[in-house]
Amino acid sequence: MRFLASALVFLISTASLLQGVAMQTVWYPETEVRQSIVFDETSRYALLEPELLASYADSVNLRISGAGDIRLISGRESDLVAWLDGANWSKPSLRVNPELETSTLISRNYRGDNPPNSVSGFDVFMSESVEQRSLRQTVDYQPGIAYLIASDGLNPVPSRLEMTWQIEPPSVASDPFFAVSIAGYLFSLLLLVNAIRKQNFKPRRRGPKLPKPPSPRKSSGSKLINPAPRRKGRRAKFVAIGLSTGLLMSCAPEYPDPSLAPDQPEKQSIPSLNSAQFETILDSITDVVNQGDEQKNRELLESRLAGPSLDFRGAFYTLMNRSDEIVAPKPISSALQLALPTKTQSWPRTAMMVVGEGTESSPLQALFIRQESVRDNYRLWYNIELLPNIDFPEVAAVETGSSPIDADSGFLNFKVSGLVPAIGSLIDDGLDSVAVNVIDPDNQYIAQASGNLLALKNSLESATVSTNHELGDENISQLLTTDAGALVAFYMIDETSISPTEVAEAIAVEPGPEQVLLGSEASATGIQTRYGTMLLAHVRSSESERRVRILGASQVLLSVTRLEGDE
Repeated sequence: MRFLASALVFLISTASLLQGVAMQTVWYPETEVRQSIVFDETSRYALLEPELLASYADSVNLRISGAGDIRLISGRESDLVAWLDGANWSKPSLRVNPELETSTLISRNYRGDNPPNSVSGFDVFMSESVEQRSLRQTVDYQPGIAYLIASDGLNPVPSRLEMTWQIEPPSVASDPFFAVSIAGYLFSLLLLVNAIRKQNFKPRRRGPKLPKPPSPRKSSGSKLINPAPRRKGRRAKFVAIGLSTGLLMSCAPEYPDPSLAPDQPEKQSIPSLNSAQFETILDSITDVVNQGDEQKNRELLESRLAGPSLDFRGAFYTLMNRSDEIVAPKPISSALQLALPTKTQSWPRTAMMVVGEGTESSPLQALFIRQESVRDNYRLWYNIELLPNIDFPEVAAVETGSSPIDADSGFLNFKVSGLVPAIGSLIDDGLDSVAVNVIDPDNQYIAQASGNLLALKNSLESATVSTNHELGDENISQLLTTDAGALVAFYMIDETSISPTEVAEAIAVEPGPEQVLLGSEASATGIQTRYGTMLLAHVRSSESERRVRILGASQVLLSVTRLEGDE
């Protein structure tokens, strides 16, 4: 009986061991979710939303297959959707049917008649991977970042997409079964040892050998002689095996199908540019500017410069092409010190960079870039050299972004439209101007401009000087600072007219840029000069009583003309 108990405990322990092993192997819950879809041949693109990418885990393995080139492009979701407007594209999404216990990828198709003319080289793209016929890539979920699948923009989108998520399975409680099996094996061993010790192995005394009895006749019932022990052993064996098998099968765990419970994050809004995009845009701008400066060709700048920045460098090229003595404008450095994107989903949109090393050859400059539409690249609109010894206001981090401000916002303590007249008044009248109450004159630009004008007036005895200041470009760039104020970049045109008061007196023009553009050393009826100045100001919030500060200025001579009536 002890041998039977030991065997029974051994079988139960084995069943417990097999249960634990099965829970870690054949019964182990799913560790991945796999979905696939075949795209319509009429679609040229497919957009993977960030919520789809994070349906089951924070990363997903993508396998894209098709003929020819396969591109996987990342970008801000709202930007990619706007970029696709007018194209034929598809958007896959998950459809879960709890009643049928199925989950599949379905596709919604969009149609348009204004597709992009290319599929590469756009500033709204963050990254791009290109392979032939098959592309495999692991994509990590980033809030607000979607992925675009394309071929070359002309052929259909790659035909098949397979997405695989590696998921965290539920905890498997197999340790108790291993513990029971170990304890059972030990207990079975103890029973076996005890049974062996209790067994009588002493040899029996042998008596005289008796004659063998005659063999009984065979009969049909001879098979039933002494059947009880044999049937009892079989019954115990089958009972033990049945108990073990029943225990093993009854303990098979049931886990929910993970594909039926996607956990998609909520949509999030992110700034329009990240650090890598700023670096790429800056490198492109510096390359274009370097080529333009080397060849003194304004047309080479037009792909990356526009507005006042283009006029500024174009005016320098005009001067440099007329005289070798004209010094070239300061180069634009590729050393990025600060980046400030906007958090908006509309166009046109603006962003700012501060570049340079703070040296004489590489001064700090504030670059304001502007994007007219989603399929246009950013172009440099303002490049403003920062004044020395300024306290630059604190701005939001690149991961947070700033907010654009409408012109003459009521959140500021001074209307932006009044900046040009106020600065012009400071230049004309110096510290006697009423504008000193709203604009801090303690900066290099105001002091130099006002001083030069005053020196000019004092040097002319037989001439009159008149000035005019006006806004040179209606596109004023404004970005919020952390103190609820704003950085304001704008373009001001300063006109100065010098007219002789006596007929015999001529207005002399000193050697330099003005004489180069005028083409002579004097004018009998007077001259008019036009300077263009890009300015950067810090306007305070409406709750502040502090004055507007001038942070930077870049000036160039635009034209010099003779006044009417010249000989």
